[in-house]
Parts: sequence; structure tokens; C-alpha cells
Amino acid sequence: MNDATLRAGGCLSEKAAHRFRSRYRNVLTRGDKECPPPNPKDRPRKPGRIAKTKSRNLLERLREFEIETLRFLTDPLVPFTNNQSENDIRMTKVQQKISGCFRSFEGAQIFCRVRSYLSTCRKHDLPPTEALQTLFLGRLPDFIAELK
Repeated sequence: MNDATLRAGGCLSEKAAHRFRSRYRNVLTRGDKECPPPNPKDRPRKPGRIAKTKSRNLLERLREFEIETLRFLTDPLVPFTNNQSENDIRMTKVQQKISGCFRSFEGAQIFCRVRSYLSTCRKHDLPPTEALQTLFLGRLPDFIAELK
């Protein structure tokens, strides 16, 4: 699906998206056969919900959130994965893990501001050392200066 969306320029026609949605639902139906829901009769009477396997929970979530899961097919602003988002916040979590925490809220804000600047520069193909040198010389990178 991702390859077809990329080949189509980031957005599929409604007809093509409909075909992929049908295939998606067929895969979920096959998943139902391989991972059926738990049968309440197979379990002794206990209060509370019946536990489901991780596979079953995933299958149900994929069905319940089909529109959100497949939104990348028809909306060019929605990426196929959220890897970029996860990569952007990873260093903050690594910093917390290494030092245990930030010493102050202001320190956390400064760290995030610097990471955000470097991440944006990297996305515009500007190496971090060059981005910092430009900043310390009192200038903004070209891609930021163009926005002003």
C-alpha cells in the first residue's frame, strides 16, 4: 500500500484506495480465523473481562481504527509511519534515561529547543556542526532566513 501510494505521488484515487481497503478487510477476516475471540464457555466463571491474546487485541484495534490506519492512502499529509515523530522525541528520552531527569524545567526547555533546531536543520540537509557554527556566528541558516 505504501509503495502504491508513493508511486501515485502521495495520494491514491478513491477507486484504488477502495481496492486496498477491501484487501485490508480480507486480511483481517483471515486473522479472525487464525486468532478467534476467546469463548466465554471455555473459562471458569470469574468476574471481569475475559483476557485476550496480544494478537487478538491488535486485530481488533486494526479493525476498529481502520480509517485512521489507512488514512495515508488518501491524505498526502499523513505519513505511512510515525518513525520521524518517534525519532524526534527519542533523544529527550535518552537524556532522561542517562541522567535520570532534567534538573529544572528550564533545562528541559533548553534541551528541547536545541534538539528541535538540530532536527530541523538535519531535515533540510544541513549538518549539525554547520548548523551550530552558523548559529554561533549570529546568523540563521538559509532555509530559516528565507521564511522571514
